[in-house]
Amino acid sequence: MASEIKDRVRITVVIPAFNVEDYIVAALDSLHEQVVLPDEIIVIDDGSSDRTLELLNNYTFKVPSQIISKQNEGQGIARNIGLEKASGEYVYFFDADDLLKPNFIKDMQDFLRENDFPSILFFAGESFYEGERHDNVLTPDYRRGFEGYFPTREAFLQGLEQRGSISCSPCLYISKKRVWTDNELRFKSYYHEDEEVLFPLIFACTTFVVRDTIYFRRRIRPNSTMTIRRTDSHIAGIRATINTLTELKRTKDFSKLGARLINKRIHSFSISYVNASIQVGRKIDWLFLWQKLFEIKSPKFGIQVIARLLFPSRFGLQHRNK
Repeated sequence: MASEIKDRVRITVVIPAFNVEDYIVAALDSLHEQVVLPDEIIVIDDGSSDRTLELLNNYTFKVPSQIISKQNEGQGIARNIGLEKASGEYVYFFDADDLLKPNFIKDMQDFLRENDFPSILFFAGESFYEGERHDNVLTPDYRRGFEGYFPTREAFLQGLEQRGSISCSPCLYISKKRVWTDNELRFKSYYHEDEEVLFPLIFACTTFVVRDTIYFRRRIRPNSTMTIRRTDSHIAGIRATINTLTELKRTKDFSKLGARLINKRIHSFSISYVNASIQVGRKIDWLFLWQKLFEIKSPKFGIQVIARLLFPSRFGLQHRNK
């Protein structure tokens, strides 16, 4: 019994919630139907104008819980509040319209304990559509493609490079709270806040576990973060992600592999910036983009971005006037 108490893994689940009256109860039920319950649930109502807060206040929680109501500032700020309030050694960021497999908490605790309490544990997920399939939404790939225990960051990055991509969603990893607090990591207030923090988080971690087992179920629905039309806020988030990645590369000492993966991600977001600007109908800040590409010594890639700018129809894009 003493050994079990010593090795107990305390997990806090943080849930930002905004106008999710149709989904919040199902999300909470998926937590309360776990084979092993989480140690703590913190829900941050982000200024909902529907019945979300009422449903939260009437819900019967089976574990220690906090319901925090605040003005609307975005899910990134809501997650930060939950992170600050969390009492568990590990924090899991869960979205209020999604679902979890019933063995999620138990398996997470087992994996963490069996792998000597790593900094972060990545796992897999799947998408399901609410109602009719949304043809304008590309179904994300939430499989990892590799798995194992990685005692060093370099070993993890090698697996990541072989996979080719990794989902940024914080719903697909569980991490030590102190990794966030010791490195002053926080989510930003704009879209793509999960992308912006991913690589700083990875390079703050020292040990990694990856499981390619599905535990998370992403609901694809109308008017969600995934399906809403791109706006200026999306563009601001993409720019911020590019800034964070270039700053990370400039201030940290990276191996060739680490630098190559960061460059690849900057390339990807440079293209996203061009695409989003064209779709929204905003003028592209070419000086900003060129400076960032020059900083990472990728002028050849800059030519590719110019091609997308000058010939958008060849890339399936159309200019919009706004």
